Amino acid sequence: MNNLLDQCIDFDLLDTETMAIDASKLESYERAKPRSKIDKENNSTPDWGTKFDSHKNQITWFGWKIHAAVETNSELPIALTLTPANHADKTQAISLVEKVNDFLAERDLTKPKYWTMDSGYDYTDIYEYILFEQESQTIIPINKRNAKQPPAGFYDFKGTPVCSGGHKMYYWGHYKGVNKFRCPHVCGKVDCIHGTKWCSNSNYGRVTKTRPKENPRYISTPHRDSRTWRKIYNERTSVERTFSRLKEHLNLENLTVMGAKKVKTHLLLSSISLIAAD
Repeated sequence: MNNLLDQCIDFDLLDTETMAIDASKLESYERAKPRSKIDKENNSTPDWGTKFDSHKNQITWFGWKIHAAVETNSELPIALTLTPANHADKTQAISLVEKVNDFLAERDLTKPKYWTMDSGYDYTDIYEYILFEQESQTIIPINKRNAKQPPAGFYDFKGTPVCSGGHKMYYWGHYKGVNKFRCPHVCGKVDCIHGTKWCSNSNYGRVTKTRPKENPRYISTPHRDSRTWRKIYNERTSVERTFSRLKEHLNLENLTVMGAKKVKTHLLLSSISLIAAD
């Protein structure tokens, strides 16, 4: 698989600026067992997994879970892991990031600038690892987890600061890892009863700047849910299309082997076929 990826690099097929991470279910060839008879400490045997689909319907299966890091331009898998189905998606995120960066470092290629994932990966340790250890930026929607209001100092869950008049400040772009926000009254977004003199003597209005290192989960560059942020996040669907090709066209879903090693081999062979066909 790595040899084929090296050929893709030689043909300039990979653009590693943005990587997408996700997980997908894989039903086992083995007969399902009751939960009470499954060895939870043994990662070489399948287990029961559950998740919600895009329509909020709960899906339960006995088998495995595939975790993949995919380059969003070519939609080719760079790193893969296999776990029993009961493992949460987030448990493999940092491992996949490490594998991808090790692969790129060995070939003197630049690290990805953005890592995009769905809200199932919305955990502080993932944000902090990617920002502080890998010097990259995560693009992940906030999972509110029953939170009724955003943290103090923010107007909303998107990391937008609030002005002294209690209004949502207006995003004015980002530069060198810093987000800039301006007075919403000056920008014509609200009609503040205090006017502009309430918080600033300048006609430009009050300016607030935010940096991801202040709160990696809520603050990102570009600003969370801005047009650029949404454009990058939309590239996450590339990993879903990769799973679809592997399962529907390259026989990944039709397992006829048992045990983690053989299933992992089946996964790699399907991935090799996908890369070779590209």
